[in-house]
Amino acid sequence: MEGLGSLSELENPVKALIFDLDGTLVDSVYAHTITWQQAFREFGLEVPAWQIHYRVGLSGPLLVKGIGRLIGKRPINDWAIKHLEKRHAALFRDSFPNCGPLPGARSLLEFLRKSKIAHGIAKTGKRPEIKPALKALGLTSKTPIVDSTSVERAKPDADLFITCQQKLGFPAPNV
Repeated sequence: MEGLGSLSELENPVKALIFDLDGTLVDSVYAHTITWQQAFREFGLEVPAWQIHYRVGLSGPLLVKGIGRLIGKRPINDWAIKHLEKRHAALFRDSFPNCGPLPGARSLLEFLRKSKIAHGIAKTGKRPEIKPALKALGLTSKTPIVDSTSVERAKPDADLFITCQQKLGFPAPNV
């Protein structure tokens, strides 16, 4: 960032930042990919990792429905979606110790706290699933965290980000 100067020197300073976790602050995308793949395999569906990988970040139901449309071998009903989500969550919990903050993530968050720059987390996962990542990042209870249980629609819809924006004290955009 050579030549950019400090944040205070910027013409339009940053007012707030909203982060995702997987692949942004925490090195967990591949763990999600492999644990989703294992959950599908246990359910009787062979899904190539690359088909799952680019869907990581979507809500569980959207990811499962997308895979279901892709393979089209059998319909994936609501019961199956919940079963697959639960199994993925259990498998991911077991693999999380292998996931850690990405380089610079903790120091970035610490800088934002010390600089009093508003920031929050907008994450598709549910709080119990993301708790280890929040702890690994050293996030405090002062950091607004919005998970999929807080909104009607998760990613790719903007509800998570708009809700987080509001928790940070900024009005929702007029859309």
